[in-house]
Amino acid sequence: MRQIAISSNLFAQFPRRQALEYTRRLGFRYIDLWSSPAFVQHLNPTNESPDVVRKELEQFDIKPISASIYFTTYDEKLELFSYAARVGIPYVTFEIAPRSDFLEHMSNLSIHDRTLIKPGAGWAVFRNTMLKLLDVAEKVGIRIALQVPHVYTLIERIEEFNRFREELRHPALYFALSPTHTIARGSDIFDFISACGDRLAVLHLWNVKPDYKAEKDGRKWGTPKQQLALKGYFDFPSLLQRKESEKAEFLCVKCHGTESWDDAKQIMNVVMNTVEVLSL
Repeated sequence: MRQIAISSNLFAQFPRRQALEYTRRLGFRYIDLWSSPAFVQHLNPTNESPDVVRKELEQFDIKPISASIYFTTYDEKLELFSYAARVGIPYVTFEIAPRSDFLEHMSNLSIHDRTLIKPGAGWAVFRNTMLKLLDVAEKVGIRIALQVPHVYTLIERIEEFNRFREELRHPALYFALSPTHTIARGSDIFDFISACGDRLAVLHLWNVKPDYKAEKDGRKWGTPKQQLALKGYFDFPSLLQRKESEKAEFLCVKCHGTESWDDAKQIMNVVMNTVEVLSL
């Protein structure tokens, strides 16, 4: 049976304990816990012992598949690597190095000085920074599932990803694949799945509105309901029946847009159709 998680950023307005409660009520037994100042910090090494997190997870019988630590500083990443390992989280996921125009296009987020490297610093700095982080991850006993691709970064298209795969090989390097960002630059999701090979840690079940046009819509993926629909721009039930998709170790239900919602029932209602189709 596939291991299907849900991203905790859907419940950004709620403390972690409540997010875990709602996760379990929806039927999920796996979770992607977020620790990102721009979104939500359901993991906070400054204020909490990893034992507290581990005990809460055990209480709700939920296993963490990853820690999403997008837009954290280099030092925060190092701290979260160690913290995730002590909680028992196998992967950490974060963003790719930004292009020079990244902040201009991502202006809806408070992420100044919080990108992996300075925007526009280039490929060599990206590669060297990743090597250092990968060495630390391997030392503490976790793996990095780098989110690929992402618009306005150094890996937007399959050609750039193939270059990255050729130039950077490391035992701690894995990938979290986001279908939304593949179509934003006209790539085929199966090209990315194939290029990830046996390093595809997470496949995000993150859809796009059926009439999405990259030139017109950019990062306007659709409403949370459209992003969470398993049949939209992508037909996930059909996609998941293809042999290539079996390469993903985990599937993870994800979207953006509910982070400001303070009505748990509203969020759960939006997720319920996904749950019913997945037969959790």
